[in-house]
Amino acid sequence: MNAVKISSGSKTGSAVISAVACDFCGIIIALDGSSAVTLNVYDNATEASGDKLIPTLVIPTSATIRVFNLDLIDGVRAMNGVYIDVSVSGQGSCAYVAYTRKGKAG
Repeated sequence: MNAVKISSGSKTGSAVISAVACDFCGIIIALDGSSAVTLNVYDNATEASGDKLIPTLVIPTSATIRVFNLDLIDGVRAMNGVYIDVSVSGQGSCAYVAYTRKGKAG
């Protein structure tokens, strides 16, 4: 599939990434250097429920590990849309950009 990947723009909390069927292609997360991030990606256009597109990711962080990149080259088909549920341990923070690709499954 040669469709262009679409950026979600920078996000800092749980959010709808796509409200229509698409391929979830990946995510880049900027970590705060002190707090772990837990990430769930759902096949859902409105909330954190339904089928998970990938297993739950728990991403540790440290002073030297500040960026996490997940690149799903062919993407994972989301029939209903994509909702990302993100939580950060303690009083930490993170920012992320997710990528989708619209179009027919293929």
